[in-house]
Amino acid sequence: MSTFDTLLDDLRRDFLRVQPKDSLQYCARWFQDRLEEQRTRIRDALVQTTLPPELPAHFFIDQSSSNYPSFSSSTRSSAPTVHSPFGTLNVPGNARLPQGPTISFNFDGQSPFNPASSAPEFSPTDFLAPPQSALGRRTSVSAESIEVTEHSDTVIPFEPKTPEQTARIKAAITNNFIFRELNEEQELRVIGAMSETRVAPNEVVIKQGDDGDYFYVVESGLFYVYVRPTDSPALPAPFNQANGTGAQPPASWNWTAADSVLHPLHGKKVTEVKDGDYFGELALMYNQVRAATVMCIEPATLWKIDRVTFRTIVLGSRHRIRETYKKFLAEVPLLSALNHEDRGKIADALQPREYADGEAVVVEGEKGESMFFIESGEAVATKRMPNEQGEVTEIIVGRHKTGDYFGELSLLHVKPRAATVRAIVRTDPVLQPKLKVAVLGVAAFTRLLGSLRDIMERNARNYSGMRQG
Repeated sequence: MSTFDTLLDDLRRDFLRVQPKDSLQYCARWFQDRLEEQRTRIRDALVQTTLPPELPAHFFIDQSSSNYPSFSSSTRSSAPTVHSPFGTLNVPGNARLPQGPTISFNFDGQSPFNPASSAPEFSPTDFLAPPQSALGRRTSVSAESIEVTEHSDTVIPFEPKTPEQTARIKAAITNNFIFRELNEEQELRVIGAMSETRVAPNEVVIKQGDDGDYFYVVESGLFYVYVRPTDSPALPAPFNQANGTGAQPPASWNWTAADSVLHPLHGKKVTEVKDGDYFGELALMYNQVRAATVMCIEPATLWKIDRVTFRTIVLGSRHRIRETYKKFLAEVPLLSALNHEDRGKIADALQPREYADGEAVVVEGEKGESMFFIESGEAVATKRMPNEQGEVTEIIVGRHKTGDYFGELSLLHVKPRAATVRAIVRTDPVLQPKLKVAVLGVAAFTRLLGSLRDIMERNARNYSGMRQG
């Protein structure tokens, strides 16, 4: 096995043992630690084999410059600089790193190991060490840490809205990637927490370079979005000290909204925001400076929500769902062999889904991509089979109730669905709950339920092949 394969095997072993949340950060740190260990071993080996033990301590430290008269720096300055995220030490095993320039010293006939020789002065800045930015990931953005518990006392704001206003806000955010995965409860709470804000013409709602905390939905009005290059020249004196909010360009500049391709303060106009549009959505995910300036052109009404409120709603809802799933999974016979932590991982991967009466959950012959656990309600499994007259009809082969699961065989055997599963048609919708399932995707199924494969295979044989897959 090659050194490269061995390295990957070691990384895979450590990764599976730790199971980090941030895979990229863990791998980068893992390679960084390995490189530091390699540097230490090589440095120790060189010290033991090339330098006598009586040398002063400063000879064991890399130096970036020298006070000796004939230090050769021309090669260093002429060679192209290549940056590596893990440093540029050329040692055995780092064959793919670019070969850097060599540094030569001329000691004018004097031995550097002669104690009588005058040694140069060293300072901490002379030590060769890769910059911190070279060893880490690029500067990241972050958000506040929000603690969510069963008994959280965080008060979520609520502002009443008309059905028309709620519908307009919902229509505006439906296709936004941040809101797309919200369930109905989360979406309604987010909309309810939005507060109304009225904006006057020429008022700046968000300014490029400022910290972003709010997301906005336009109820009415018109806004222009401007972007100013970061390397643009300094502003004229009247605007150097302006904060931009409600600021008017000097009359000498003759700026009007009708001639708004280039704003003297905010830069170039890139787009417009009108009724039903939104802006500032990245502020809901993390604390990052605004990438553009948004200025009101016509009297406007906005609905806004801040990042902390949004994340508290989403995280609180997910926490409740997770705890509910953990309790539910503890009652599923298949998962009784798993410990509390493993069931928690499955709970994190589950997605809720509801089905109307008679609606198909899986269809016979289709490719299987999910496994299902029934939270509430009932489902019936049918197969297309020929009757005595040779006609193909659907035959009921099984029924599923709360705590049952189905869909696993298609994932185990990588085969099409062996049966169709539908929600039952309820005779009493008041007393009988709708079919609600928890969905586990194929990737999570393979990762989390691999240890239960034998149990699922045995259960399948007990049904004599009549269960659907």
